[in-house]
Formats: sequence, structure tokens, C-alpha cells
Amino acid sequence: MAHEHVLVVNGGKVEPVELLRQERGLQISMITEPGHRHLYPGLGHVTTVDDIGDLKQVRTAALGIIAARGPVDAVVAPSERSLPTGGYLRSYLGLPGLPFDTANLFCNKYAMKARLRAHGIPVAAGALAPTVTELPGAARSTGLPVVVKPAFGNGTAFTHRVADAAELTGAPLRTSLDAAPGPFVVEEYLDVADEYHCDALVVDGTVVFASVSRYFQPVLRSLGALFGSHTVPEEAPEVPVVRSLNERAVAALGLRDGVTHLEVLRTTCGRFLVGEIACRPGGGGVPHVLARKYGIDTRALFLASALGRPLDHRVRTADGVHYWCVLPVRHGTVAEVSTADDFRDLPGVLHVEMAVAPGDTVTGTLYSTSMAGLIVGRTDRTDEIPGLLDRIRRRFTIRIEDGPTRPGRPTAGAARP
Repeated sequence: MAHEHVLVVNGGKVEPVELLRQERGLQISMITEPGHRHLYPGLGHVTTVDDIGDLKQVRTAALGIIAARGPVDAVVAPSERSLPTGGYLRSYLGLPGLPFDTANLFCNKYAMKARLRAHGIPVAAGALAPTVTELPGAARSTGLPVVVKPAFGNGTAFTHRVADAAELTGAPLRTSLDAAPGPFVVEEYLDVADEYHCDALVVDGTVVFASVSRYFQPVLRSLGALFGSHTVPEEAPEVPVVRSLNERAVAALGLRDGVTHLEVLRTTCGRFLVGEIACRPGGGGVPHVLARKYGIDTRALFLASALGRPLDHRVRTADGVHYWCVLPVRHGTVAEVSTADDFRDLPGVLHVEMAVAPGDTVTGTLYSTSMAGLIVGRTDRTDEIPGLLDRIRRRFTIRIEDGPTRPGRPTAGAARP
């Protein structure tokens, strides 16, 4: 089916919109928020709403667009916060693609875990806290320590490890969560030894491609440090375990077509549990690695799925272990930072991009993939990764001045996606 009028519901994820704008014959209408309007200069028809996660606001805006520009043929919702909204619009308007009930299971962490648990898939014990006031009661059902996070959210934003009951009612946690969208999930804290991610393509309900990678260290311990992952060799014993969990999760949540990003935790006692699964491309340098290692472009496949196009899953596997690494950043004004040239001569480096320069400001919510820069590379063996990271760490310099900041370019990933 050829699509002509595409409705995009999006926050600050610019790249998918740029890919759509390269398509010939597409009429693009966008619904975004006022704070992201400036990211789309030259895009003819842009409507703003207070919150792209508000179903009623977005529905009203979509109906206004249809009245002004004609029927919509497809909905593209690349932002984590707009994925359920995009599903709702498809269901409401009778359009093909990811429906609301499936999108909700992939984005609502409480509903997700309930469905996975019902299908016998190992996940952490958890409870729902509608507001911060109910956190203590939810924690009593799981036992302390716990991990508290929004039911709708991505990265490690607004995610906290809480060790005792006093912290649950303390001002620091309450202040942080006041800025987060509720409700909240309260889960048992797991002693995690390793964390993996599995990036997959699903066609007609079947997983036709799945790559397994390992984070340098568990995600919750990575904020403020070098963060990233590397591909895991096919012969590693954990690969079939992670792939099996991925297939079971996809089947349990009912995805028919699209890309997924699954996180799997291995505890210190050797248990493998599903952390979360998303029906979108992985963040950070994950798409770069998949494209170089396997010839799979998850960002293009995500758009193809939303547009109802065939999903090309031909794999061209390259030799070696591929990795990505984001250089950390924090709030303030960037006074000094390394340049891309500082890293390009390191062995095996394939791609370097910097997200900030002197004079830029770092504002908004910081996620696990908020970055000063991104490095993608390859090496021959997994055991060479620690040495490469040490060399990157020694090369990396950033100096940020605290306090009032002057206008500048926000850090990539710092604004809400």
C-alpha cells in the first residue's frame, strides 16, 4: 500500500523526521510540543499540544489536521512517549500498524511485567504506586531495597534505587519524582552481575533477526560514566538464553511486525530475567553497531513498519566484535571538551561524533544515553574491550561550569525524547 499523508507524533527525536523528509511523495503533518517546535524548521504543517502522551489532546489535534489536509494514511510515532499515542490513533482511525493495546504493553512497564509474568517469563517482583504517596505501600509488597521508576519512561531518567523506608518518604526522592510522569513501578532490587540487550526484527509475528550485546556495566551503574555495549560472539553460552527470552517476550506481548529492544539482567546467582522490552530501535550507538556488524538498519525498518512497507531482513555479518560508547555529560555550560579528532586514531575506531562544543548548554532530563559524544568501533576479541575503554577514558576531557547558563545547543539526548 502506498502512503501519501503521514502523521508524525513526536517529541525531540529529529532523525526519524529527517529520514521521512527524504522520501518522495510524502505529505507530512506533525504533532509535537511547543518546546520541540523549533527542531523542525521548514516542515510545513506542525501542530503543537501540551503533551504528546495525552491521548485526548493528540486526538483533537489529529482530527483538526484531517479536516484541514485530508485523510491520514499512516501514523509514525518514534518517541517513547508517543508510541502509545500513535497506537491509539491507529486504533481510533482504523489504520494499519501497531495498535494501542500492543503499544501500551511495550511502553507501560507495569502492564508489560504483568503480561510477561503471566506467560511464565522471569521478571523482577513489582507493584504499582499510582502516586508518590503510595510508594511505601508498594515497597512493602516487594521488600526493600527497591527500584522506583515511572511506568512510562525511557533510559534511567527518574529511576532510583531506594535502600530504606526513610528514603521513600524523603524530600530528595519526592522532589525528583515530582518532575516525573506517574504512575510509578516499584520493583525488587536485583544484584545484577551483567546486563545484555537483544535487538530484533519481527515479521508476521516471527523473530527473523536477533543480535545479542552486553553493556559494559549494568545500566543503573552507568550514569555519569562511559556507557555503551559490545556485540557478544555467537558461540557465547548466554546468546541462546537471551534470544529465547526475546522470542518469548515478543510472543507474549503480541507484536506482529517491527523492531524491538530487549534488556536482560543476569544476577550474581546466575538467573536471567527480562528487564524491559521496547518496540523501537535501541538508543545510543546501537543502530550504528547493528548497521556495521549485520547490515541491519533498525531506524529505517522502524519507519518501514509504520508505513506498511516490506521489512528487509537480509543479514550481512562482519567479522569481529563491534562496540559503541557514549561520552558522559552533566548539566551546565560546556567550557572545554574533546573533539572528534582526539579519538579517530585509536585502533579500530569507525565513527566519532561530538554532541556538544564549548559554549553549549546542557539542560533538561539526563538519560543513560545523554552524551557529550559517541564512538563506534570494532576489535577482534571481547577481552580487548576494557583496554579500549581505558584509552578512550584517558583521551576524553570535558569541563562544565555550573550555575546560570547562557543560551546554546542542548546536549543530544538531554531534552525529553
